Amino acid sequence: MRYSEGFTAVELLVALVIGALLLGSGYQLYTAVIRDSNDNLKRSQASGAAYQILRQNQNLLTSPCTSSTRNPAIPAESGLGTNASAELKIACPYNTYNSDGSVKTTSNISLMSVTITYHTITEQKVTRAIAIRP
Repeated sequence: MRYSEGFTAVELLVALVIGALLLGSGYQLYTAVIRDSNDNLKRSQASGAAYQILRQNQNLLTSPCTSSTRNPAIPAESGLGTNASAELKIACPYNTYNSDGSVKTTSNISLMSVTITYHTITEQKVTRAIAIRP
């Protein structure tokens, strides 16, 4: 006697395998979105910290421009943690130089840039800059 109602064991097994594959791919998509979201959050926090350091250190600019490098503290409210670091560079891109590398004429325009180094899974860097005349 043959029953036509219900599913066979093979059909149920195939349905379970397909369901497991869909569940696994959904989990991978979920973890990728969460990881990407965390990376974007850290990048945004680093960018905000860089702009805050630029605003706080504008008083270091001199006229005529003089180059310098500092390592300011990361703002505590940035959320980047203790393993983040900052480097502030003041450059004089519009100075003219002699053939021996000495300054020929100095410019009043300074290029102030901040590079924030932080860690997610790997080391990441965010650089923000502003050209300004003091």
